[in-house]
Amino acid sequence: MPVTPSTAGKSVRTIWFGMRCAFTRAALEGAIAAGDAVTPVAAVLPRGPKPASAGWPEPPLDRWLRERGIEIVEVGRLTEVDLAAIERLVREREIPLGAGACFPWKVPAQLRSAIRCGVLNIHPSLLPALRGPEPVFHAYRLGLEATGVTVHLMDDGWDSGPIVAQTRVAIPDDGRADAFEAELARRGGEMLAGIAHQWCAGTLDARPQDDARASWAPVPGPTERHMLRTLTVAQARRFLSACPPLTATDADTGVTVAVAGVAARGEVAVRVRCRDGDLWVHRIGTNGVANGTGGV
Repeated sequence: MPVTPSTAGKSVRTIWFGMRCAFTRAALEGAIAAGDAVTPVAAVLPRGPKPASAGWPEPPLDRWLRERGIEIVEVGRLTEVDLAAIERLVREREIPLGAGACFPWKVPAQLRSAIRCGVLNIHPSLLPALRGPEPVFHAYRLGLEATGVTVHLMDDGWDSGPIVAQTRVAIPDDGRADAFEAELARRGGEMLAGIAHQWCAGTLDARPQDDARASWAPVPGPTERHMLRTLTVAQARRFLSACPPLTATDADTGVTVAVAGVAARGEVAVRVRCRDGDLWVHRIGTNGVANGTGGV
């Protein structure tokens, strides 16, 4: 992928594929904070519902993008009309590189080919582990000590393209999963900015993923939101703190209950059996509020 005169020695102009979410914004923030290595020119976002009345406030991400001169391209499920509009924008604005950050659909080969250096995707896991939409949740659920962020070249699969850059990140002992996910997104944006010139120059190699080592991280359903007995007390506490509400098996009754929050010493709570001991947690009452000292 040789550098053309329009990009050699200059900031790499990029078109971003994302959503109106914290991950997309954090990835862009990371790329912008890395300096002038990349210039986000446009952001492709799913088309949102239009209000029936005038005066509806602009979505926060849209306002943030416009303040930075980043053009917004709203699309449906990437129809032929959408693809033609994006290809025209890439051509007219001389954009050599695409960047994915929480885009809900596959970017078709037709569009990836129209972007000279392809589309590099930011994924919050150590691929090929935890491909799919919710890798951070499943990293907590499985009790992993570390996960990471990967920048890979998009292909026809889901998070299956060759790896361009990757870094390992320890999972924090406290805090919410969404905050940690945003931190991974920022790191991913910084990583992408740091390799953009090398990638577009063709001096950076990508290594294929080992599909035999791949695992999947689906949107959590009732099964995935149940606390596993294979977790240690520390891992179960971290999972519940990061991803509430969850369900757990009451060790005294064998009944599955909804829980949210670790109970303090002396409080009446549900006892959950873990691999190395017991964890006491608050049961969620019928009004959706975790019950504390007043009982379970």
